[in-house]
Amino acid sequence: SLYHEQFISFPANEDSAAHAAAATLRNDGKILATWYEGSREGARDVLINSTVIDPNNHVVSPPLPIASPLQTEQDTWRYVRKLGNGVVHQLPAGRLMLMYVSVSFGGWAASNLNIRFSDNGGLSWTPARRIVTSPFLNISTLVKGKPLNLSNGHIAVPVYHEFLGTFGELLIIDPQGRVVNKHRLSWGREAIQPSVVALTRTEALALLRDSGEQHKSIASSRTSDGGNTWSPLQWLQLPNPNAAIAALTTTDGRIIVVFNNDEEERNNLSLAISSNSGNSWKVIHAFEDQEPVPGKKIKFSYPYLIRGNDNDYHLFYTWRKHRIKYIHFNDVWLAGLL
Repeated sequence: SLYHEQFISFPANEDSAAHAAAATLRNDGKILATWYEGSREGARDVLINSTVIDPNNHVVSPPLPIASPLQTEQDTWRYVRKLGNGVVHQLPAGRLMLMYVSVSFGGWAASNLNIRFSDNGGLSWTPARRIVTSPFLNISTLVKGKPLNLSNGHIAVPVYHEFLGTFGELLIIDPQGRVVNKHRLSWGREAIQPSVVALTRTEALALLRDSGEQHKSIASSRTSDGGNTWSPLQWLQLPNPNAAIAALTTTDGRIIVVFNNDEEERNNLSLAISSNSGNSWKVIHAFEDQEPVPGKKIKFSYPYLIRGNDNDYHLFYTWRKHRIKYIHFNDVWLAGLL
C-alpha cells in the first residue's frame, strides 16, 4: 500500500497565495506540476510556477516560473493585468502544452486563454499565443479541468464561461493548439469547471462545480456520441459548496472524485468512488477535515488528479490558499478503503 503526502510549493511569506495546481505525467515517468503564486490572487506579481516530481522518491525540483504577465504581454502584444488558472498536459507525441488564463481588464469574466508548448520537458516554452474561442469579443473562456487525448489526435480541454452566463464547455484543439470545435456541456448559470472522464470510446461523464443557488451538489452530464452532444444536468448525492472538483477513472474502470464534502464550506476535502459509471457514489476517505474557525479561512480546494504508470494516482490541491499539497496513493491503498 502507498500513501504519501507533502507540500510542493514554498511560499515567500505567510500572506502569499498559491492556487490552481495542475499536473501531467511525462514520458520519462516524472510529473510536471504547475500552479500560480504571488502576493495575492489577481496581483500583477502572480506567476505560473512549475516543478518536476520524481514519483519513485518524491524529490521535488526547485520551482521554475513558466509564465508571467509581462512575458504574456510581450508575446501576445496585449496588455495583461493578471494571470489565473492554468493546466499542463502531455500531448500524444510527447510535447507538453500549457494553457492558462490572462486578464487585460475587468475580472475573470473578461479573461483570455493563452497556450505555450515545451519540447524539453518543461524547461523552456514557446512564446504564448492567444487562443480565439469566440467571435464575440473572444473573452471569458477559462480553464480548470484535466485535458483528454482523443483517438483522432485532437485534445479535448474542459473549459467554462463566466460572462452573461456560467456554463461548461469542451474545447477541441489540434496538437498545434488550433481550435477545431467547441461543445456546450451546460446552459444558464448553474454549473462551471467541468471534469470529464471517458467511459468508453464514445461515452463520457462530466462532473461540474455547482455555481447556482438551488442545488448545492455536484452536477453531472453525459455524452454517448463522443462529446458532440451532452445530456441535461443532473445533480448527484454529493454536496458542493460552489467549489472545484476532480474526477478520474481508476485502473479497474471505476470513477473517483475529489470534492469538498459540504454544502457551504471548503474545510473538508474528500474522496468518493463509483462502481456503476457515476450513477451512485460512496464517500470513502477524507484527505482534509478541519472544523471551521470563525474569522479564519480554512480552505482546501481546487483538486487536480492524474494517473501514474504503476496503478497509482497523484492528487494536487490548494492548501489554505497558501500552499500546494501533493498526495500520492495507489490501488492497494484505495482497495483498503472499500
